[in-house]
Amino acid sequence: MTGKVNRHSMEVKQLEEERIVRVRAMKRTETGDTIKAFIEKQKVFENHQTKKMDDAVASRQRYLREIRDKLKEKRQPEKQVRQRKEISLDDMDPPPKEEQSFNFHRG
Repeated sequence: MTGKVNRHSMEVKQLEEERIVRVRAMKRTETGDTIKAFIEKQKVFENHQTKKMDDAVASRQRYLREIRDKLKEKRQPEKQVRQRKEISLDDMDPPPKEEQSFNFHRG
């Protein structure tokens, strides 16, 4: 998950850097009002992109949690069977001691 968060923050920084580069280029040819309008428009766009990225990360986390929960539910009956077997084995008498085995190939 930290990889997703790092990639997310890198994408946000990249959007900000692109805006800064464009504003610097615009300062040579455009008026102050045009630059301010562009900056506001870009900030709205960046906020929208950031929200979309946040929603995507949250959706992915929710999806992974659902998969984890379904897998736990699927494994629950198997776990219960193992527990019942362990309990039934614990209740049994110990197995009889084996007779002494003979080793015919003594060296």
